[in-house]
Amino acid sequence: MQCRVSSVALLLEFWVLSACALHQYHLVNMNLNWTAAQSYCREHYVDLATLDSMEDMQNMLNQTGLVNDHFWKGLTRDSVSSWKWSLSGSQFYREGETEYRNWAQPEPITGQPCAALVSNETGVWRDYACTNTYSFVCSNRGKDPGKPNYILVLGPRTWRNAQLYCRQSYTDLASIRNQAENIEIRQLVLGESSSAIIWIGLFKDDWKWSDGSTSSFRHWWSGQPNENPFYGCAFTHPSLSSYPRDPWHWISYPCSTSFYFICHNGSITNTTILSTLGTTTGSTTKTPTKVKLVGRVELVPNSPSDLEDPAMLDSILQQMKAAGRIPEHSTLRWKKQKDGKVFHKKEEEEEEGGRGDTCH
Repeated sequence: MQCRVSSVALLLEFWVLSACALHQYHLVNMNLNWTAAQSYCREHYVDLATLDSMEDMQNMLNQTGLVNDHFWKGLTRDSVSSWKWSLSGSQFYREGETEYRNWAQPEPITGQPCAALVSNETGVWRDYACTNTYSFVCSNRGKDPGKPNYILVLGPRTWRNAQLYCRQSYTDLASIRNQAENIEIRQLVLGESSSAIIWIGLFKDDWKWSDGSTSSFRHWWSGQPNENPFYGCAFTHPSLSSYPRDPWHWISYPCSTSFYFICHNGSITNTTILSTLGTTTGSTTKTPTKVKLVGRVELVPNSPSDLEDPAMLDSILQQMKAAGRIPEHSTLRWKKQKDGKVFHKKEEEEEEGGRGDTCH
C-alpha cells in the first residue's frame, strides 16, 4: 500500500508521560505486631502495603480477597507534620505543583489541620477544624469528561465527609496546583454562592508510609486518627465502615498489637496509551515507571506558517489536547530534531504503507 503525502507536510514528534501504578499485594495470615510485620514484608516482599488511591485500595481487596479481620498496612505516625493534598498520585502533578499555597498572611496560625478557600477574601486560604461544616469543591479530573473539572457542592459537610462525597461521586476534594486554578475555583464559588468558606483538599498530616512513598492518600474512619501518639500505626477492618459503598476505612492503633497484615511486592504499571498511536505497552516493575511514547504528526496545506514561534507551537499542543486525543494526566511536548528544529518541510513523495503511517 502506498500513500501520497502533501509537499507541505511537517513532521513533528512528541512524547507523553503517563503511568498509573497499582501495587501487587499479598495477605499474610500471621498475627504480628506492626514492626514484626514490617520486617516480614521487607524480607519476603518489598514492604508493608502502600496505597495511592481508591483504585489502589480496591485493587488490594481484589488481590487479597475480602479480608474479614483487622490487618496492618504500611502507614505509621511521623515525627514531622506537613500539608498534603487529598488527591494523591504523581501523574496528576507536575514538578512543584504539590507545593503551591495561597495562605492568608500570616496563616496558617491556628494549628487546625484542614484548609478552606475564603472566596470573599480574594480567594486566600485559612486553616480550620476539620469538624466544621462548609460547602466544598470536588475535582472531576479523570472521572466524567462531560462535566467541568471542578464541581461546587453547596451542602455543608465536615472536611472528611466532603472528602468521602467527592471520592464517591467524582475524583476527590479539589487540589489547587497554581494561581490560575485558584482563581478559577474562586470565580466558580462567587458565580454560584455567597458562601465565603469552601473546603479544598489540603490537610495537615503526620503520617508516613513504611516504604518511603510520598503518597498522600488517606482513608480514615470518622474521628480518626487518634491524636494520642501512642496510637501510631494504621489498620483496617471492614466492619468499621458505616458507608456500604465505601468500606475499609482506617483506624490508628497501638503498634504493639498483633494483627494480620498485607505486604506489597512492587507495582503493576498500567500505561495510558494514545489511541491515535494505536500502541499498547505495559510493564511490571518494583517502582512506578514513566513511559515515553513518540508519535509523528503531519500538518498539511493551510497549516500555520510561523511554526518556529513558541507561542504557535504551544497553541497547537493545546488544540490537540482540547480535541480529546491526549490522556488527562499526560505531559505533551515537542521533540526537537538533531539540527535543533521541531519540524522539517517534506517534499512530495511516495512512502511504503508498511510503516504504519496514516494517510490524510
